[in-house]
Order: sequence, then structure tokens, then C-alpha cells
Amino acid sequence: MRHRRSGIIRSISILIPAIILTALTSCGGGDPSGPQIETGPQAWWRIETAVRTLRGVYDPGTGGAIAVGDGGMILQRAPSGWVSMESPVTASLNAIYGTSGSSVWAVGNSGVIIHYDGISWETADSVTTADLNCILGFPGGVIFAAGDGGTVIRYDGISWSLMPTVFEDDIYGIWGTSSQDLIIVGDSGLIMRYNGGGWVEMPGGGGRYFRGIWGTPGGEVFAVALYGDMMKLSGAAWSTVDSGTGEHLLAIDGTAPDSIFIVGDHGTVIFYDGITWKPYPQVQPDISILYAVDVGSGTGVAVGFHGDVLEFDGQQWLQAGNPFSQHLFGAWSSASEGIFAVGSSGSILRKTGGRWNAMSYGGTQELYTVKGLPEGDILSAGQIGLLLEFDGAGWASTQLPLGWEINSLWGSSRNDIYGVGAFGLVIHFGGGSWEELPRPTGEWLQDVWGSGPGDVFVVGGLGSVFHYDGAQWDTMTAVTSHSLFGVWGSGPGDVFAVGSVGTIIHYDGLEWSPMTSGTSRKLYAVWGSGPRDVFASGEFGEVVHYDGREWERLDSGVSAHLRALTGLSGKDVYAAGSNGTIIHYAIH
Repeated sequence: MRHRRSGIIRSISILIPAIILTALTSCGGGDPSGPQIETGPQAWWRIETAVRTLRGVYDPGTGGAIAVGDGGMILQRAPSGWVSMESPVTASLNAIYGTSGSSVWAVGNSGVIIHYDGISWETADSVTTADLNCILGFPGGVIFAAGDGGTVIRYDGISWSLMPTVFEDDIYGIWGTSSQDLIIVGDSGLIMRYNGGGWVEMPGGGGRYFRGIWGTPGGEVFAVALYGDMMKLSGAAWSTVDSGTGEHLLAIDGTAPDSIFIVGDHGTVIFYDGITWKPYPQVQPDISILYAVDVGSGTGVAVGFHGDVLEFDGQQWLQAGNPFSQHLFGAWSSASEGIFAVGSSGSILRKTGGRWNAMSYGGTQELYTVKGLPEGDILSAGQIGLLLEFDGAGWASTQLPLGWEINSLWGSSRNDIYGVGAFGLVIHFGGGSWEELPRPTGEWLQDVWGSGPGDVFVVGGLGSVFHYDGAQWDTMTAVTSHSLFGVWGSGPGDVFAVGSVGTIIHYDGLEWSPMTSGTSRKLYAVWGSGPRDVFASGEFGEVVHYDGREWERLDSGVSAHLRALTGLSGKDVYAAGSNGTIIHYAIH
């Protein structure tokens, strides 16, 4: 679709009329009856994105770093930021290795092995079901991976094979100078060396729990472990090294004998300049655990718990911000434009072509809502009066008067748009400028929906429900005192509102009546494809579905608070919420 600027964000003025409260005037009725949903292949919920710990990272040095982690998550650094890659697995991925941006391997739990050829990821035949924790390769295509129970497997350029070992300790680190000279480290002080013919135990591990190993071209090798333990191999003997910390050390990488980084627990970053080990200046003290690091000449990436990403610019490590780990508050979809979700720290996610990508408007203010208009305009709004408009390529921003914070938007056209917010705020765009309408209440207003220009519903705190006919507000009897957070309808005589303690109420064109939801959990959002196909989502992954007769709880498979719902059909529905969670209801 071609977009043009509608002028919505440029036409901003302020008109603040007095508060007007009037009695309820009912709207036209309607019969929500219709054909039953056809039975057929069953749909179910599947996780598409969620905050997940990242456990491995590979940086080819060309700006296209790739990180892997729990749940099969794969992220890639693009010019616009970190974007998701379609993963062929759901098992956790623990380590990654590559020779270029078009030849990358990753390994993980249950023996999972996947390969990236620069176009797509594909699974590879594995010869083990053990969890694989580390991977290393050499020129010529020979690759080694190792993991739990002393498992070591080898790739000869054609297929993987299991290598015989005489130990059963879990392996977490592997390094070598060639395919005939490897060292592996792991639990219980495990240090073994492969000489091309077999494995030989190296003494000196001392019961340490090693988590990483790296060596210089000159032969110095360092192994890092839990509790700040570190050892150094010089020649054939291992000796202890004072790391200067008691934090768990989980990964090590370097570019030269005088440029080595170690990362670990509580955001630990330690640097070796060839003389001393010392903490590297850390500008993000809120970083939790860093599980992996890959550095190049003046570049580097470290990843860890809850999707944390740090990038090294040659001088300092800066938090990159993982857009897939932010809380999501609003969602909207269309067949032509894709699926949008917005949330904290200015996060904007968009799914097109089967892939979620992160977008940016250039700021970090929170976004609470995103909605499309019939003409194709797409708007988002949120914190401190921020208003965005999408033109098909990027987002343009402006500020609404008085810092109006907008919780929800809805419009029947680009010349008829409503926004609601705190303390009864209602604003309207009629084609010329944004104006504040009479406030129907002093309660917080959470959501707005309408069937047309003269049929607009607003819901909010303490069971507040209001109807606007284009001229005045009517206070509706909503049969609940619980706060309402979401409203949606299939028409003027079929409107649903949801809220606290599992509250669902329905408007039939004449009056509101309570419904039995089957849950006591807070419900944040409601959306449907028709009067007999309605979804509601809420806290702790709660999802309920209405088939025209009753509400039924569905298994969402997540525990995240699901604050937004949208869909393209009854078998193509998305819910979004806390920690970047997006789940998809479809026939998978």
C-alpha cells in the first residue's frame, strides 16, 4: 500500500470545553446472531517472540552479529537494530560459531544442531541427544561441539559423528590451535587435551567449575570458572590467576595477548591488557548475567540474561537494547501492512513476511497504543503526549498539547480519530486540529472503540462506560464497579468490555449485562472476528474465547501479562504483553 502523510500529526491545536455529563441514551439495537463457526483443523497458541536469555553470540566483524538463546531464539544485528531471525527449532541454543555471515552453526539442548547459509537456518542431522554447550571450528570445515555427559561430536564437512571419550563430566568450553590440538574444560575440574589420536587428562583443574576457555596464538591459554576462578596454561602446566573478583566467570574471548575480555555474573566485564586483569568501566550497572562474548578489532558483542545485549565500540561497552525484551502494550494488524506491537522504551515490532522486525522512531518514550485507519494511516501514541504516524517506511513524531498521554486510539477515518487517557481525557481529530472534548469523568480512561462516527464507546476505572454520539457523552449503566481496560464490538448492538477479576460485560444495543468469563484474573484486552468469535486476554497468560454461547479458557502456553490483542481472522490472532511476549493463535 502506498502511504501519504495525512496531516494528522501536523494539525495540532487546543480547545478545552467544559465538562459535560448527561444521562444514558441507548443506541440502536442489533442481533448478534449469525452462522456458527465452522469446525475443522484446530488452532492453538504458539510463542513467536518473548524475552529469552541469550547464551551465544558470533560477530563476523561486518556488522551482522548473530545471537542465540533459549527457546530457539535467534537475533541478528541489522543497520536498524537487532531483528529476529526465523528459527527452525524451539530447543534452547547454547553456542554459536561461524566463519562468515553466510556460514554459521549453532548447537543446543537435546543435541540440536542448526546451520545458516546466509539465507535461512536449517536443522542438521545430529548424532546425540545430549545438551551441547560449546562449539569451535577450523579452516577446512572441521567443527567440534561438546556438552553434557562428556559428549564430543565432530563434523568433517559432510556429516557429524560421535567421538569416543573416557569422561562423563559436563563440558562448557572448547578451544584449540587445530583439529589435531584441542582442549576442553567443564565441571569437576575437567581439563582434557585432544592430540589427534585420543584424549589426555591435564592435571590442575582442582574441582573448579570451568565455563570458558580461550588462547592466544602464542600459546597462552586461559580458562575461566565459577566463583571468579581462573587458570592459565603456559607450556604444559596450569597455574592459578587472580581475576580480582568472586563473581562467576562465564565466557572469555580476545584478539591478542594484550586484549582479552571476560564476562560473567552481575554484568561483570574484565579486561586483560597483557599485564593485569581489571574491571572494564561499565556504564550499565543494571545488567544481570552475561553468558557469552565475541570480540574483534575495535568491535564486540556480549549477551546474557533476559536478552541483554552489550556492544563494544572500541572504547566502551554500551547496552544496545533488545527490542524483543520490552513490555508490549498495544497491537494492531492488517493483511496489507502486517502485525504491529508497541511498548516500553519506544519499542515497535512489525511482522511481515513471517518475520518480526524491530522498528524505531528515534526515541525511547513508552508507546501504549497502535491503530490503523481505513485509509491506511497507522498511528501510535503514548507517554508525555507522543504521537507517531507511519508512512509505510518510517515513523514521524510530534507532541500533543499539554503533554496529553494517550492510552488508546480509535478512528473511523483520518478525519475522525479519538484518543483517551488519564483523568477522563478524550481528544478528537476532525481533520483540522486535535481538540479536547468534554471529559465525561475524572476516572482514568483505558480504551476506546466505535462502530462509526456517531457511535463511540469509552471504558475506564470503576466500571466507567461512556457513549459518544458525536455531540455529547452519555453515562451508561455498566453493571460492574470493577475497572475496565478493553472494549471491542462487532457492531453497535454487540459490544464487549473486559476488566479486573475476570470481568466481562456485553452490550446488546439496549443495555449492558454481565457475562461469566470462567476466570478471576484481570483481563486487559478484547478482540474478535465476529459476534461468535471473540477473544480476551489478561494477566498470567490468561486467554478466554467466546463462541456465541459461553466463554472458555484457552491454554496460551505463557505466563506473561497479555495486554493487547489483534487478529486477521478467527484463526489468525495475536496477543502481546510483558517481556516482549507475542503469541499467535493459528493452525500451525
